[in-house]
Amino acid sequence: MVLVNNIRHSTKIFLISVVLFFGNELRQVITYFTIKLYKMIVSLFEHVFFSKVIITDAIIIKHIKAAMANYDLLKTHNYEITYDVYNKMEYRIDQKISFDKPYPFKYKNVYFYITEDENKIEIKYFKLPFTTKKLNLEEFLEDCEKIYNKINESNKTDEYNCLDFVDKKWMRVNKVNIVDTKTIYYTSDIKIIMDDVDNFIKNKKYYLKQNLPYKRCYLVHGPPGTGKTTCAKIIASKYGYDMCLVSLNQNNITDDDIKKAFHALPPKCVVLFDDFDNSLIRNTNEEDKPIIQHVPGNPPMIQRKPLSITTLFNIFDGVCTKFNCIFFITTNHYESLREKIDKAFFRKGRIDIIQELNYMTSDEIEDFYIHFYSNIFDQIHHTKIVKYAGILKEKIEEHSNGAKLGLAQLHGHFGKYMTDYRDACEHMDEILNCN
Repeated sequence: MVLVNNIRHSTKIFLISVVLFFGNELRQVITYFTIKLYKMIVSLFEHVFFSKVIITDAIIIKHIKAAMANYDLLKTHNYEITYDVYNKMEYRIDQKISFDKPYPFKYKNVYFYITEDENKIEIKYFKLPFTTKKLNLEEFLEDCEKIYNKINESNKTDEYNCLDFVDKKWMRVNKVNIVDTKTIYYTSDIKIIMDDVDNFIKNKKYYLKQNLPYKRCYLVHGPPGTGKTTCAKIIASKYGYDMCLVSLNQNNITDDDIKKAFHALPPKCVVLFDDFDNSLIRNTNEEDKPIIQHVPGNPPMIQRKPLSITTLFNIFDGVCTKFNCIFFITTNHYESLREKIDKAFFRKGRIDIIQELNYMTSDEIEDFYIHFYSNIFDQIHHTKIVKYAGILKEKIEEHSNGAKLGLAQLHGHFGKYMTDYRDACEHMDEILNCN
């Protein structure tokens, strides 16, 4: 009898152990499949209702970060309720958007979830059903860019830096006040350049979309005093770009010096190569031979051409090309430059625009006279200014040698007689007889 009871007891314990063992395994199996099912449902839900995109473009990432840092646009729907025991009331504290603690936020009836991983950003967005207003990712990114540009505009100063490449490094020469571009007169030749620059600034998205280097290179030639250097200054002043002056006739600069200098350019700048025809540049098939210059009364000067044209190719249209940079090359002797420099230098895409700045016509001089003095004198003088402008035009057309006047010459003459437009007209012979 005792044996039977022991067997029953042992059997009972065995069965309970078996049930507990398989019950624990069963719970684990059920838990495992429940988690798998949950993940499948979540994945299916995200696949059906959520859209995901990964952003790797550094410029777009910068726009998104600037927009997320601006709390006015991207307001969150998450908030904390805090109870004020003194005033006996509840108030809401909105949480700030941050990459450190990402969570969904709502913008224009669309939920976004943004996470950052090294040099990329992952965006998941979900649109609420039955919403009338449509919003896609492109519109969201455009709004982010608008905020970024708005922040840059608010941080924009009234000055731009003028840098000079001296002793193998950039040196700040001074800060130049940004002028109101509405007061600047454009000749027909300068207007062609300015219209192209406007088009370049407005179409940054096109360059990025087509995987093109976002830069522009202008070669401007013409007689002295026609406004070549002035045109570069106008571009820097209008768009707030820093002005960087480069002289390539220095005797001791090398290819590495130029490459380092262009790697250290400001974020957006106008690089001015003035009098490019006098630059010491060695063509691809040209040996690095010293040039001896004999100056009467002085010892011979030895100059070399260590800078190769290939380096300039890479700077203007290659690996070393700077983002958001405008290259501006000026020369007074264009034909001589074409004979001196390798023809590959003038290839389309490397030099985007070749523009000649000629002397001003009599109609342009008349318009410039009216434009210059109308910005100085009140409206009551406008009729007299127009009258004297007509007299000035007649003088120019009657001049025997013809008018060979550039924008810089006229600007200097009108500036001399800034307080009296009649004297400027009467003393016009001062610059007409100089030609």
